[in-house]
Amino acid sequence: MPHSTSYILHSTLKCKFYILHFTFYILFAFVMMSCTKSTSPKTGSLSGRVILVNDTGDPSLDPGDFSGVTVALYELAVLDTTIVRINQEYPQIGVQISQETEFDHRLQNPIKTVQSSADGTFLIDGITVGKYNLVIFKNGWSIKYSYQIDIADGSKTVTTCMQPIELYPLRVMPSVMHDDYVFRSNRTYIFDTDAHVLSDVLIEGSTLILIGSGKRVDFHGQVQKQQETTLSRVTAASSMYSINMQASIDYFLKINFSSTSNVDISGLIFSYSHDGLAFSSSGVSLQNVLIANTTNSLTILGNSTSIEALLMRDSSNRGIIVQGQLALSKSILYNNHDACFLSESDTEINNNYIIKNYIGVRPFYGTNVINNNCFDRNENAIAPCASAPSIFDNVFLQNNKDIELNGYYVQSSVDYCNPIVENNNFLGNGWYVHIMGRNSVYSDGSRVIPGVNQNQIYPNNYLLASDLQSHIYDANNPDSGPNVSHLVIFAPRRHSPVNNAGIQLW
Repeated sequence: MPHSTSYILHSTLKCKFYILHFTFYILFAFVMMSCTKSTSPKTGSLSGRVILVNDTGDPSLDPGDFSGVTVALYELAVLDTTIVRINQEYPQIGVQISQETEFDHRLQNPIKTVQSSADGTFLIDGITVGKYNLVIFKNGWSIKYSYQIDIADGSKTVTTCMQPIELYPLRVMPSVMHDDYVFRSNRTYIFDTDAHVLSDVLIEGSTLILIGSGKRVDFHGQVQKQQETTLSRVTAASSMYSINMQASIDYFLKINFSSTSNVDISGLIFSYSHDGLAFSSSGVSLQNVLIANTTNSLTILGNSTSIEALLMRDSSNRGIIVQGQLALSKSILYNNHDACFLSESDTEINNNYIIKNYIGVRPFYGTNVINNNCFDRNENAIAPCASAPSIFDNVFLQNNKDIELNGYYVQSSVDYCNPIVENNNFLGNGWYVHIMGRNSVYSDGSRVIPGVNQNQIYPNNYLLASDLQSHIYDANNPDSGPNVSHLVIFAPRRHSPVNNAGIQLW
C-alpha cells in the first residue's frame, strides 16, 4: 500500500475515533443535564407586604414600623377522606370541608418562616412549586390565614406576589361587657378571663375569637352571626402565637348562651373546648357550623332549637346533649363517643349521616322521632334506654349493632324499651337488633340490663341477611342465656329495600 494511502486511512480512522469520543461526551452531558433537571424540584418565591393598622383610636398602639411580623408557610392540611366522600355524595348536608375548615397551624410545623422588614415587606425563597397555606401574625396583633397560595415555577425568576395584608391590634376583651358590640371581620379577639357579655352581639365573617385555658364566656343578650361565604372561628387561645407544632392544646371551658332573645348563628368553626356551646334559651338556630375536638359539644336545654348543616366530630364524651326540644337535620355526626344523647327530651332527628361513633343516637325517655338517616360503621347506631322512639325510613349500613335495647334501673325496678321500628333497610352484617343492652345510661357498659320485657314486633323492614339467627340477639339466639326470654319478630318482612329510606334531600 502506498504511503499516502496509508496516511489517509490512518487519519480517517483517527477522525472517526474523535467523532465517536466527542459524541459520547455530548450524549453523556445531555443525560446528566436531564437527570439533574428531573431530580431537582422546581422552586419559586413568595413576596408581599404586611401593614400594621391601628384602628382602635388609642395612639399608644401606633406601630413604630412594620418589622417583626412572623410569616410562616405550611403544607396544606390533609382532608379527611370519609368526610370528603360524604360531602361529594350528599352536598346538601353538613359543612363542606376545605383548607379553611381543616387547617390549624398549631397542628403542623412550618416549612419556611421569615420576619417582615421595617417597611413590612417579606420574601420567602426556594419554595417547591405547589400550593401552601400561609399564617401571618405578631404578638399583640391579629392573626391572618391565607389558604392555597399557588407557588409558580421559578425557573425564570417567577415570584408569587401577594396584595398588602393588614393586621389590626389584638382586642383583649373585658370580664363584663355592657354595650352592644360588633366582632369585626379580619380582627382577632381574646377572652383571657371569665366574661359576661350583657349586651347584644353581632359577629361578622372572618372573625377570630380566642378563649383562654379553662375560661368561659356567658352571653346574656341577643347573638347573631352573619351568614357570609367566609367562616368565623372560635377556638382555644393556647399556642396561637407559636409557629411550632403542638403536642397538645389546652381547652377552654365553654360558651354559654342564656339569653331570652334570639341566638342565630351561621358559618362558625368551633374547636378545643371542654363543654362546647350550651344553650339554655329558646328559639336557637344553628346553621353551617363545624364543631371539633371537644369533650362535650352542644348542650340544649331550651325549647324550639333548630340545628341544620352541622358537622360535629371528635367529641370524646357526648356530642349533642338534649334536655329540651331539638330538631336536627342535614348534619354529619362523625367519630364521637355519644354523638346524640336525648335525655327526657322532645326531638326530631332526620336526614343526617351518622358515622363511626360509639353510639350514634341514645334516646333516654322522652319523645323521639328518628327517620331518614344513614347510620354507617357505628359501634351502636341507635341505643335506646328505657324509651320508645319511633325509628323508621332509616338505612343501617355496617354497624356492629344497628339497634341495641337497654333497660334502666329505677330504685328496685327496671324501665324497659318498646320502640316503633318500621320501614327501615338493614344492610349490614352485624346485629340488626340486640335486646341485651350494655349501654344503659350512667352504667358505662359495666352492667348488662335486658332492654325489653315483652316480645318486639317490627313490621315492613328490609333485612339483607336471609338467616336472622346470627343477626338478632333474642331468645332464639343459641348464645342468649336464661335471662333473655323475649323475641324480636320482623313480620311482615319486606323482600325488597324501602325506596324512601335514608337521606331524602333531592
